Amino acid sequence: MPLSRLPARISRARQMRWQDWRDLVRAMRELWHANRALRRMAAPELDLGRPVQPAEIRQSDAKMADLLSRVSIAVPRAARLVPWRSSCLVQAQAARSWLAREGVGSEIRFGLDEARTGPFEAHAWLVADGKVITGGEISHFTPFS
Repeated sequence: MPLSRLPARISRARQMRWQDWRDLVRAMRELWHANRALRRMAAPELDLGRPVQPAEIRQSDAKMADLLSRVSIAVPRAARLVPWRSSCLVQAQAARSWLAREGVGSEIRFGLDEARTGPFEAHAWLVADGKVITGGEISHFTPFS
């Protein structure tokens, strides 16, 4: 990181609420677990595309919207800060685990960038309550069936 950007980062960090810090730490922990789990698994063992069924606990719409928003902000932010590479799949799995612990169902989706003229490019993203939680802009990716 260039030193010229350090004051801006420090200023942003000082403006964060304690809840934001807590979410950031939780996201880092979930990324670490997802990274370890995915590195240990063989491809046939991955069962990431199957939706996670919500737990018995139901959250109110406002609480669920707040949780989805917090996860969608914290996981990508934490992925930029951790010392290992957190791919789109690692981020999706981390967010999926976090949401599952809170009783929110979600689904990891995979797609291809068919418009790309170069090498094959695949992408993973997480969808919960009809919203993209991780994965950024996915409009140019065609989901696998």
